[in-house]
Amino acid sequence: MHTWGKPEGPVSLRLSFVLSTVAMIIPAAGLLLAVKPPDAVSVNLPVLHTLSAESFQTKIGQLENLQGKGDSELRLTGDEVTAGLSQSTTMTVASDPVVTFEADIVKGRFVADVMGQNVYVTVAGHLGAKNGYVTFHPTQFEVGHLTVPVSLVNAALQSKMREAGEQLRLPEYVRDLRVENGELVIKVR
Repeated sequence: MHTWGKPEGPVSLRLSFVLSTVAMIIPAAGLLLAVKPPDAVSVNLPVLHTLSAESFQTKIGQLENLQGKGDSELRLTGDEVTAGLSQSTTMTVASDPVVTFEADIVKGRFVADVMGQNVYVTVAGHLGAKNGYVTFHPTQFEVGHLTVPVSLVNAALQSKMREAGEQLRLPEYVRDLRVENGELVIKVR
């Protein structure tokens, strides 16, 4: 006789086995996706890296010279910005970041050391300037190959940017900052 609500026989055993197996596989897959390195962003040979670093330094010098000479703009490529950041001693990540510009989006990939494990973090979004400070509005956030909804990380990211405060202050002579046609455009007064 069949009783409602109580599965009987081998079907209930198979169903509980399948459900428990799936319940163990899903978190394991999520963890593997989070620590799996993402695909390479770009190939940056040491010679090209050195040339990009020199170009970055030259353009930053030009930026200071453009000050007070009317409205001007300076353009930087992703390779130049990546080389400039790798020379910075203030980075607190496990390896040098990689920055790319695609259309009007900036994308950064960083490797962070989390409990002895390298974790790849990719963040993309719109870069700008407001009231003399750099602004960033994320459009994508990934940990390894695991996509994290931007709405889950945006508040924490904006809080970190407020904490950074003066580090994000632009020089007085910088009027605007944005990504356009795959390049960082800095407008000078």
